Amino acid sequence: MVAQAINGKLDSLSVLRVEHNGVQCETQASIEAALFPINKAKVHSSEDTDFLQPPLVDIFGYRGNEAMENQVLQGTCVPPALASRHAKLFLSQCTLPDNLPLSETAISTADHSSAWRKAKEATTGGKSNLTFAMYKEAAAKQADPLFAQFDASQHSFSYANYYSFRRWKFGVDVQLLKRAGNHQADKMRTILCLECNHNMNNKKIGRTAMWNGERANALARDNLGGRKGMRAVEVSMNQHLSYNLIWASRARAVIISNDAKGCFDCIAHVVAILALRGLGVPARLFCP
Repeated sequence: MVAQAINGKLDSLSVLRVEHNGVQCETQASIEAALFPINKAKVHSSEDTDFLQPPLVDIFGYRGNEAMENQVLQGTCVPPALASRHAKLFLSQCTLPDNLPLSETAISTADHSSAWRKAKEATTGGKSNLTFAMYKEAAAKQADPLFAQFDASQHSFSYANYYSFRRWKFGVDVQLLKRAGNHQADKMRTILCLECNHNMNNKKIGRTAMWNGERANALARDNLGGRKGMRAVEVSMNQHLSYNLIWASRARAVIISNDAKGCFDCIAHVVAILALRGLGVPARLFCP
């Protein structure tokens, strides 16, 4: 179920029907009218958060302020008096760990090929129609080693110089059903499909942050996803073990399972930048 937005119109559409306000939408025009306001609200949902409101937006801007970020990382930033208690607490937790290792500044051909060997061919790419299968084949070095070397050099250039290729600036919005059979427009999940190599560079940033956090012992104890030797399913296992312990000891307890609605949509860019830089991701990876 794909809906790609270009100039207010859907360039391609395979959503067969959408339900909105009790009305069945089955034409392109009616589906567009139902989906666009909902998707627009999602991408604007962070605008009322602390870092996109005065006084913090005046200090950090919308896309970061490296000088102020450095003060936060060094622990010398004094938050404005009018900033919320939660924003001040967040800033106080973004200081760099003492033993944080230096991050890699380039992507080698070996690392590049290794990453693409692990990628799944069926993963959806972006607007250019360049596929994961094509990149996997080039990285395999079977046809010609120069393919892998050239591709790795392109990725490394972007990674080392915060350069964004033009086609990386466009994506495809995909509407997915959260629950089978539920076609309500406001109950669908919207994800953005990026260009294959853009996606791979972003994964490199994520691996760098997690690996630095592991070595510096800077990750939360209950952060089990994306870590070596740990699995997110262990969260569910620990929860059930806690239930059994409470039941066996006949203790009183309050447990809150909170699924924050649209939590990723509410993350301001500055917050993400501070969190990643606090785990050693270089400032050069974020466009000025």
